[in-house]
Amino acid sequence: MSTETKEHPIIFSGEMIRAILAGRKTQTRRVIKIQPTRAVSDWAYDAEPGEVVIYRDFPCTLRESRGRNKRDIGELTPVKVRCPYGKLEDLLWIKTGYTTRYDPDFHETHWKAAAGGWIVTHGQSVGANGKLKRNGVYSARLMPKWLSAEFRLPILEITDIRVERVRDISEADAEAEGVKPTQHPLEGHIESFAKLWDEINAKRGFAWYANPWVWVVEFRRIKNEHS
Repeated sequence: MSTETKEHPIIFSGEMIRAILAGRKTQTRRVIKIQPTRAVSDWAYDAEPGEVVIYRDFPCTLRESRGRNKRDIGELTPVKVRCPYGKLEDLLWIKTGYTTRYDPDFHETHWKAAAGGWIVTHGQSVGANGKLKRNGVYSARLMPKWLSAEFRLPILEITDIRVERVRDISEADAEAEGVKPTQHPLEGHIESFAKLWDEINAKRGFAWYANPWVWVVEFRRIKNEHS
């Protein structure tokens, strides 16, 4: 098995990037795309290869599933899902929303990231299709790695990965998510995180009340030439 450190992209909002820069955010929770259908005792996370094993219906090992009717394999064979954000000690580079504005007088493109700050490049921006990009707002998913570096967005090192249900979060972990407590005297960081979670995930079918399984990725900001 390779122990080579790899770099992976991860999306953060401008608000969460500012929390990282301020040292308030050291964790992030992301929905596991394939949700388990059984209890936690029927699946496990292996930190070494960065995989979670999910049993869809009846748990068994791969060895036990051999020789069975092929039509049953989909139900009997455990599904291994590799964490899309990498493994321990891998690095994360940040993608976030941005805007562009071309100045024809100076033949320059002005870029602004959701986290704040402008950069200027010579010439007009060209997209992956070879066509000139128009002025406008662009999704975080479209941010290339070179632009993330130009904005000096922080580089993160993964220090821990685990799987849990989102509502298992503790008050300390909710604070480490970078949220600020609400103004309500009886509410803390968990309530604030729950509201943020629903803003991002409720429409996708993973609301707080549904209590989906999530990747919990802990990280630290590392010093590098860009941050």
